[in-house]
Amino acid sequence: MVNRQRKLLKFILRLAATILIMTALLHFVEFRQVINVLAKTDLDWLLPAYVIVLVRKCVESQQMSLILRYLGYSIGWFRIFRANALAVFYSIFTPGALASVAKWADLTAVTQSGATVFNAIVYNRLLLDIQPIVVGALVLLWENPTGEPLLVIAACSIAILALSVAFCLYSPRLSLPILLKIQQLTSHVSKNIGISLFKFVQELSEVQAFPASRHFGLSLIGLAAFLLGICVRIAIMNALGFQVPITTIIWVEATIIATNHIPVTINNFGVREFVAVAAFGLYGVASEQAFAYGLMVYSCTLLIAIIGGIHQLTLVFGLKQARPIRRNRS
Repeated sequence: MVNRQRKLLKFILRLAATILIMTALLHFVEFRQVINVLAKTDLDWLLPAYVIVLVRKCVESQQMSLILRYLGYSIGWFRIFRANALAVFYSIFTPGALASVAKWADLTAVTQSGATVFNAIVYNRLLLDIQPIVVGALVLLWENPTGEPLLVIAACSIAILALSVAFCLYSPRLSLPILLKIQQLTSHVSKNIGISLFKFVQELSEVQAFPASRHFGLSLIGLAAFLLGICVRIAIMNALGFQVPITTIIWVEATIIATNHIPVTINNFGVREFVAVAAFGLYGVASEQAFAYGLMVYSCTLLIAIIGGIHQLTLVFGLKQARPIRRNRS
């Protein structure tokens, strides 16, 4: 009961923050002008952007498929694609990490191993987010459009923090002793929690044991997904009739990715648009165009969410049954 009240309170606070930020933005942005900008969208650029979004999601799904294959579960990229789309669908109207729970439950029904899927999701997310954040921070450090020393300090701090999280989580010397100690302590409180943590540590050690060549190959796939994302952003800008340097697109995209992990508003509404308005305004882009850019970026999310909604309907009506597969440790 207490947990439900806390979740409801968090949702209400995020909803209030969303309304507050969007209201503040609309004081600086003429919404009618935003509608005019959207009405003049060049479909010759927008439609290719949506195609690239789908290709990017396929690449991300292939990365996740390879991770699970290395862990002993052969699941095709299209099955992963549907699970990813399902998570995006739930992210539209559910707070926090609940959207990832939908993906976890969907793939756990196939693998029958929640710990394996959880580790694969975490590793997949790290590969997709750490590189853009680090690269974006370094580009921001180099470009520094405001000339403020504090921006340099912030960019360095973000890059160091992102690398530290990845290093600590996937360095056996640092993470495993800590996790094993936590597992031992929690097993005295709850045997089930202790067993779950033991499985998590066991599966994490398998990911950590990947040879360097696998980590490098998977990182290259993550980098390819990031570059495809940059192509999407360039296409959206051209569709809306403005351009900024590609270096700016990189650090703005990295900033948006980083803010996605800070649950301030619902589905990052308002924060994404604020980042676009503030950043592109430094290059003379009209606030209405920048605001429309944020909405167009969100439309890419809605495109994938529609696919996830269709997948959810197939699960509800039994059109697609999850068939458990056996683990192959060879």
